[in-house]
Amino acid sequence: MNNGTYEMASPMIGLFTWLFMIGLYLFFAYTQYRIAQKCGVKDNAWWSFIPIMNLVLWCQMARKPLWWTVLLFVPIVGLVVGILMSVEVAKNAGHPAFWGIALIIPFLNFVALIVMAFTEGSGHKPVQHTQPAPQQRTPQSVG
Repeated sequence: MNNGTYEMASPMIGLFTWLFMIGLYLFFAYTQYRIAQKCGVKDNAWWSFIPIMNLVLWCQMARKPLWWTVLLFVPIVGLVVGILMSVEVAKNAGHPAFWGIALIIPFLNFVALIVMAFTEGSGHKPVQHTQPAPQQRTPQSVG
């Protein structure tokens, strides 16, 4: 082989790698977008396409406080918190907790995201956070 072949192959490999990484990012972002809509976080679902904000969105999807986002950056603690949040996200999206745990298993996480984003759940509906109805006062009888 001459040197010209290598000079041509190197940029093509780099281009392919970039396109592959962008495709993976869009896959993960879009599936998170769809899952966020199922979890009832429709207004902020577009945050799934913004780095770091997608972690804040994940907290909202799991119905956890915002400070849990910081815990995701702590070694070992972040893994445990990530698993706990993923299980809650799966439940809130209407799927069994297994799919949340499957998100940490390489290659199975692709299947878990596809199932959670594009299929109907097993019937478990997310809890809707609504304001309680005001109490009705009944007239007291005098007597």
